[in-house]
Amino acid sequence: MKWMLVTVAALIACLLLAGGAIAQETNLDGVAFEQKPDALIDTAATFKDETGRSVKLADLLQDRPTVLMIGFYQCPMLCDPLLQNMATSLKRVPMTAGKEFNVITLSIDPAETPALSASKKAELFKAYGHPDSADGWHCLTGDKDNIDRLTASVGYRYATLPGQQFSHPAGLILLTPSGHVSRYLLGMTFQSWDLRMAILEAAQGKISGVTNAVLLRCYHYDPATGRYGFAIQSALRITGCLTATALFASIAYLSYRYRQKPEALI
Repeated sequence: MKWMLVTVAALIACLLLAGGAIAQETNLDGVAFEQKPDALIDTAATFKDETGRSVKLADLLQDRPTVLMIGFYQCPMLCDPLLQNMATSLKRVPMTAGKEFNVITLSIDPAETPALSASKKAELFKAYGHPDSADGWHCLTGDKDNIDRLTASVGYRYATLPGQQFSHPAGLILLTPSGHVSRYLLGMTFQSWDLRMAILEAAQGKISGVTNAVLLRCYHYDPATGRYGFAIQSALRITGCLTATALFASIAYLSYRYRQKPEALI
C-alpha cells in the first residue's frame, strides 16, 4: 500500500512541475488589443508594399476609410484563415476596395519580404474577386522600428516567440480617412453587414467605444522548438488539473479502504 501511495504522489508532483514549466515558458499576458478609439495612427511610418516600393501610411489612406489587418504572412494558425475570412466577407460588402475604402495588411515579422506579400495578395484577390481593386489593397512588410511604431499607435500588442514565431491578437482595425481609429472588430470571422456598417461609420469619421469580445491569440506548438501554444497550453493545464484531482480522489479512496480493510489492498 505504501509504495502505491508514494508512486501516485510522485506522479502528481511530476504533473504539477510540468504544468508550471509550461506556464512559465512564455508570458502572454501582454498580448491583446489595447483598444484606443480615436487614436491617430503613425502616418509617418514607412513600409514596403508588395511591389517593393517604399510607402508612407499617410500616402495609402487616400482620403478613404481603411480596413487594417495586422499579423504575419507565414503564420501557421490564425492569420491565413483570418485573411481569407476578411476577403470573402468584403466580397459580400456592396462597396469596392480602391473606390469606397482601402485595405491594408501589415506583417509584424521583419524577415518577411515584398515577394512574400505579393504572393499573399494574389491569394487574397482570388478570394476577394475584384482584380480591379489592386490600387486600394496594400500588403506591407517593414523593419521592426516602423512595425512597432504602427502597432503601438493602434494598441496592437504582440509577443515575439522562439523560432521566428509570434503571439498576437486576432481582429481588424477600422480607420477614418484622416487615420484615426474608428473601431475594432475582434475575432476570426466577420459578418458582411458588420463590415459594411463599420466602413460607412469610419468614412463619416465616427468613433466607436471599446469592443467587448473573447480574445483570440495566435500561438501554436512549434515542433522545431518543442514549445506549446496558447490553446494547447490551456488544454494541458485543464487536463493536468483534472488528472491531479482524480489522483487525489483515488488516494483518499484507497486510504479509506485501507483503514477499513487493510488486507484487501495487500
